[in-house]
Amino acid sequence: MRHQRKKRDWEIKTRVRSKLGGYRREIHGGMGLQRPEFDSRTRWLIVKTKGTPLVKFGDSPSGIVFKDGSFLTIAERWSEEGELLSFSYHYQRPDPARWRFFRYDRERPEPPPVDKPRHHLHVRSELHYVTGPVELGQVLDVIAELFRRQAEGEEVL
Repeated sequence: MRHQRKKRDWEIKTRVRSKLGGYRREIHGGMGLQRPEFDSRTRWLIVKTKGTPLVKFGDSPSGIVFKDGSFLTIAERWSEEGELLSFSYHYQRPDPARWRFFRYDRERPEPPPVDKPRHHLHVRSELHYVTGPVELGQVLDVIAELFRRQAEGEEVL
């Protein structure tokens, strides 16, 4: 059982790293992933980036830091069977004048409250915008599009 869990831990971390691999030229430093943790109480495997998921003005970025100072934090909860139960993908841009971020969330499997849909998006606020299921690769594609638009002189987020 322990060997199977280590193998699954490695497979999940490898999956996350492979998604990030295509964006290496934009990433400043390492991937910022912690070793997956197993919660024996809930029987969940937790994969997350280092540091806090939300950074206040003036604090250093955490998680996966891109060359422009923006960053992405990842938190995923997996079942023992390898099913993704919940996630939070938080992307934040450095801006001393205003809080610029978006975050895709999938809440835990229990029924979500009416005002908080299971799959939702936050854009510069704590309002919940309904979305469908989202994968890490799609979030990275959105970030890549923001980089492209910024390079063309467009203000993003």
